[in-house]
Amino acid sequence: MTYLPITNSSDPGEIELLQRALMNQGFEIAVDGVFGPKTAAAVRTFQANHELTVDGVVGKITWNRLTAMGAVVPVPAGVGPFAGFDTYHYPGDRAMRIWKEWSRYRFVGYYLKAPCHTISSWTGNRVKIQDLGWGIVVIYVGRQSQGPGSAVPPSRELGIIDGQDALRKAGAEGFEPQTIVYLDVEPMDRIPQAQIEYVNGWLAQFSGTGFLPGIYCHIKNATRLRAAITEVPPDQVNFWVSGSGAFDPETSRPADSGIGFAHIWQGTFNQTRSFSGVTMQIDENVADRASPSAPPVPATRLDGKDLA
Repeated sequence: MTYLPITNSSDPGEIELLQRALMNQGFEIAVDGVFGPKTAAAVRTFQANHELTVDGVVGKITWNRLTAMGAVVPVPAGVGPFAGFDTYHYPGDRAMRIWKEWSRYRFVGYYLKAPCHTISSWTGNRVKIQDLGWGIVVIYVGRQSQGPGSAVPPSRELGIIDGQDALRKAGAEGFEPQTIVYLDVEPMDRIPQAQIEYVNGWLAQFSGTGFLPGIYCHIKNATRLRAAITEVPPDQVNFWVSGSGAFDPETSRPADSGIGFAHIWQGTFNQTRSFSGVTMQIDENVADRASPSAPPVPATRLDGKDLA
């Protein structure tokens, strides 16, 4: 559904929907999820041309007139791409403010405290980050079968416990319903059955909770993990894949990773980047939405009904 009114404080996905509707009416604007001067001017011009209240706010009357009763506003696959980054520790308010103004990045990884990410520096910073205009991708680093984090072997029982923990923490941070929470599953040479059972136990906890599940994994493990999902329909699980390749944070799309069902691609690692005197070591990502964990925006009819 579409949450009205649409203003400069709306979710980027909602603003993108508005921008596509304006483009369908002949306005030459970018579909970038930012309610900037050109989008605002297009809204006011449309309102003036159709004898509506010229206030720049897209409420129900403006929205219905803009999209025409029964017309479909498509949400094409692969909108973007949008660049983002993630880093282990919260960089601090000043760094986040400067990078929002000067960097290319639109979203940031938000780490919940988890069994294999025991640092809680991101905790309590959601409101500040979103108020600065950052999109967010929520991460929960779960039990691993290989490498760091494998000291306690995964199991279905631990997946259940950790899934419930992830949901509690996402709720405590104030993330809204339908937010996507990604389970971090690190690269494996092979995927043992215990890891599959852990993942399915974790996914099963999301049923009826209002939150949506995602999986972060390496490109080499993505297809196998998706095929092993039994607790929920696999196409309802969002995938964030990692792995190097011909990655360019300015132009690459998630599908360029070679995983066609990926919504996010992490393509460079441990990069040192500096903007306006603030330096961080980060991993770089691209996504098909400016705020990858935000509730999905479905294609919508102007009679208020979502498309099946």
